[in-house]
Amino acid sequence: MNTVDTWTLLTWFVAGMCLLTLASLVYSRLTRRAPSPVLRLDQLARSLGFESVRARRARPAAVLGEVAGLPFRLESLVDQAGGVHHPSIRITVEGLPAGLTLGLEGPARAWRREDIQAGLADFDRLFRMEARRDVELLARLGERTRLAMVEAIAACDARVGGGAITWESSGRPLDPDDVERTVRAILELADALAEHAGPPARGLLHHVRHDPEPEFRRRALEALLRELPRSFEAKEALPLAEEHPDPALRYLAARQRGEAGLATIRALVAEGLPEELAEEARALLAPQHGGGLSLSEQPGGALSLDRGGEGGLSEAQSMKRARKERA
Repeated sequence: MNTVDTWTLLTWFVAGMCLLTLASLVYSRLTRRAPSPVLRLDQLARSLGFESVRARRARPAAVLGEVAGLPFRLESLVDQAGGVHHPSIRITVEGLPAGLTLGLEGPARAWRREDIQAGLADFDRLFRMEARRDVELLARLGERTRLAMVEAIAACDARVGGGAITWESSGRPLDPDDVERTVRAILELADALAEHAGPPARGLLHHVRHDPEPEFRRRALEALLRELPRSFEAKEALPLAEEHPDPALRYLAARQRGEAGLATIRALVAEGLPEELAEEARALLAPQHGGGLSLSEQPGGALSLDRGGEGGLSEAQSMKRARKERA
């Protein structure tokens, strides 16, 4: 082999090694993982105005804070799988009503109560919602809460149940920016749910007056008149119900007017009501209130139907059936 061939081989060898080194550096840069969020807990705590706690022997590193009076906690955990340790994050916001459950609709989840509807078709298809009473949820379910549910529950897979909002990253790759977005989405949901944590009637009246979705305004008005008819807020909402295009709401408003509402009820029966409400209305208007029914006025003048010792006519069931018929 002559000298020229030797130099050519050396040149190609050196060029090949340079290319391999360059390729290795590019691959390493492209596949380099983002720094673990555990290393950014101090920075995250500062940006949120919260306190960071260093890890100790029996205590994980954590970020502690408060949102709308509810305690917030983010813990940095360590999962071990196949002898390899993976960082994991758990987020919890406690202090919500124990009976409140919010999650994505689907057969895999175990639900205990009847699904509460917001009256918004796309939203109701996406989420399943439970509470001890419809009004406890609906009072908190304004536009801000609905948007926060899309971000925290649908996009980030947070869960609401057992009195808390929870999220855990187990089994997922961790990216610091994603973790911070998830934290902020959960904080927004907690703050939105706490915004109308007072008496349900107050929150419902606020939604009746200010929610941008007419179907949810109707749903809040219905719940206010049906579930909380003796409240000050129900009386404030009567003019809105009396002018509403939905005859079911005008019927509830007429009932609230007591004897003065019988003429309106008579007109609504002639106009056409959902069958369950029409049956109840005809009973109110029937001479002698036949069939064992008796007409009585509640405090404030509202009309109700009694069946002797069997208790009142189930207006809540009637309205739920009427909603299904309209759907």
